[in-house]
Amino acid sequence: MPSPPPSQGSPGSHPQGDGVVPARLAPGSPDDAQERKRLHDGIERLIRLYDALLDRHPSSTEVWASRSALESRRGMLLKMTVLGLSREARGRRGWLGRLVRCADASPSAPPIARRWFTQPMIRMLERLEPSWPHVVTRPGPPGESNVTTTTSPRTELAPIGLTIVGYLSADLGLGEAARSLARSCLAADIPVAGIDVSFQTPSQTSDDTVTWPAVTGPLPVELLYVNADQTLSTRAQLGDARRSEGLYRIGFWHWEQPQIPRRHHPAFAELDEVWVPSTFVQDAVAPVSPVPVFKVPHAVKFTPSPQASRQTFGLEPDRQLVLVMFDFHSFQYRKNPQAAIAAFRLAAKQAPSLGLVVKTQNGKAVPEALAELHACLSDLP
Repeated sequence: MPSPPPSQGSPGSHPQGDGVVPARLAPGSPDDAQERKRLHDGIERLIRLYDALLDRHPSSTEVWASRSALESRRGMLLKMTVLGLSREARGRRGWLGRLVRCADASPSAPPIARRWFTQPMIRMLERLEPSWPHVVTRPGPPGESNVTTTTSPRTELAPIGLTIVGYLSADLGLGEAARSLARSCLAADIPVAGIDVSFQTPSQTSDDTVTWPAVTGPLPVELLYVNADQTLSTRAQLGDARRSEGLYRIGFWHWEQPQIPRRHHPAFAELDEVWVPSTFVQDAVAPVSPVPVFKVPHAVKFTPSPQASRQTFGLEPDRQLVLVMFDFHSFQYRKNPQAAIAAFRLAAKQAPSLGLVVKTQNGKAVPEALAELHACLSDLP
């Protein structure tokens, strides 16, 4: 397998059109030659795919992010689909025709798919070419640009800064994470603006701890601080006005499971890159992502409230306590507090003096799940 690139969240690791880095395999294994050939062939297929759909070669980061797709026909078909529908691909002349012809020529496509889908689609697209040249036209000769450019009448973008779109006033973890990023930008003197979409969440919206500065004109980066399952609906809420501004769009995604469900893959088409807070989420997103995925840990800064104390919450002042917290709106089975409680029981056998504190919110909205949690805790002090 290829050696991983530098940490994608570290300074200087962002790909800037870098070429494909040859994979290095550990010598000495009897399967070295076969493994090298398999990997080499997969990278060659990936390069041809990028050439056909994006008029460029993949960067080393993109090769690493595609490593699982190189290992199976199904993975290559999925990579082709997501890449061909990406925002970058749709900005090129004849993008739909490229995707269909690429699928028809792919050795991974079943013959029945060619006969009943791709070849009839090619014939239909050729008939539509005079009416829809941008979507259908074949790529031009070598050296001719296939990128469609548009001139926007809107104000020119500022040279630096980002607009954070998220649950900016909501009392939930994603809201606090977005506010934390805003505070980091303000501390670093990076221009930042906010668009609050807290109306999309049923959580309480009472947090006004971030003072958003006045910003003149649109900023060049739009960061969608919503998860994969909310990216498309959030983009729809923003409307076409912001879609035409030529912004560089980043999605900041969180996910508790080892894979992003396939039904959320279309969200990649709205983004130029994805940020994630941890290696776990990076491993869930990167294998299926057609865009770079960078690990950007949360910034944490807080001042303890002088009014808060253990006595305020009826907790013993000298007891060693373990805290578990989650939001019922994030689905109890996905957060899995029962596993944390089971782990506490194991620890408490070795240290009986330990105490457990479970903090939740929005339990009233799901009374059955709240009752199930209470039953799980009923025998604990």
